[in-house]
Amino acid sequence: MPLLVTLTLPSSAADDPQANSNVRVLSNREEDVTPETQRDWITEHVPLLLAKNAVQVVLESTLDATPHHYPHSGVFDADDKPKPALEALRKIRQHI
Repeated sequence: MPLLVTLTLPSSAADDPQANSNVRVLSNREEDVTPETQRDWITEHVPLLLAKNAVQVVLESTLDATPHHYPHSGVFDADDKPKPALEALRKIRQHI
């Protein structure tokens, strides 16, 4: 059966005024959750997901600038600037 995988990977543990106020990022320390850790997780895990025959699509949240459910989970920040995660996804896409 084909699978559609939706990822929600935060790039910060700070408050996100555009996100659902009932949802919080879980982390031991704020510095553990950064745009670079978001990128690194994508770089390490998304190719493994896509290597599975059942996985047809991997989706990631896109915008932090508009109201959203999960804090800091987009690949574009609150100023509509791309985060490092976007380039990681582009590189993965080029290798498919």
